[in-house]
Amino acid sequence: MILFSKIKKEMIKLYRICLCDDDLNFLEQLENNILKTAKKYKTDVQIDCFPNGETFVFSLKNNFNQYDLIILDIVMKNLNGIDTAKILREEGFKGTIIFLTSCVNYALDSFEVKPLNYIIKSQADTNSIENIFLDFIKNVKETSKYKIQISCGSNSYILDTPSITYIESAGHNCIVNTVSGAETISSTLKNLLSLLPSSDFFRCHKGFIVNLNYIKNFNRSQCTLKSGEIIPIGRKYTNDFIEHFTSLKFNQYHN
Repeated sequence: MILFSKIKKEMIKLYRICLCDDDLNFLEQLENNILKTAKKYKTDVQIDCFPNGETFVFSLKNNFNQYDLIILDIVMKNLNGIDTAKILREEGFKGTIIFLTSCVNYALDSFEVKPLNYIIKSQADTNSIENIFLDFIKNVKETSKYKIQISCGSNSYILDTPSITYIESAGHNCIVNTVSGAETISSTLKNLLSLLPSSDFFRCHKGFIVNLNYIKNFNRSQCTLKSGEIIPIGRKYTNDFIEHFTSLKFNQYHN
């Protein structure tokens, strides 16, 4: 159990980056250029590399918000970059997507997944990568949501809000369920709800807060998450829940 002392919002300075390209030589070159740029600007990054879209999507294990930046080659065998990006957006990925391409014409097919930029492989020198990386950092600072930091005496840990699926009240504690497990903290639902993004999280029952992005379907008494877990909807919360969920989906569709 994690004892609760205080909660605050704090930006995380480690940027998690995924590179996905079946050209392993270019993949290594791109990784090195990003690491050099990050070092130059004293920015902490964690980079994971994948040789194809299938391996990358499988590695996510339903946690589609592990990365802040995903750079995808458009032309890959089987699952290409655009289709990979569509899967990410459909599953709720809110981070930045940048496409790699050898031909500008391919870029026309990618607008619906809202990429930040494109990298033309033949022009991918150190300077161009640096400029694109700086654009990404600027974009993150402007749009990134706060994460929750829970301080426990001399220790603290971070709740990555996009990975929270639901929170359940358990006596004087709350069980925070995420895609990778659960943590028990000494807090109230009301306190946690006040710190979570109101656009994504909703108290659907006196004992539950749910992340609307993980809902597969619902009726007036319960909602089913993509994981198959069932969360109750309290009678007095039903109408507000439906309105909130509908508003979220409308905004996601039109943004």
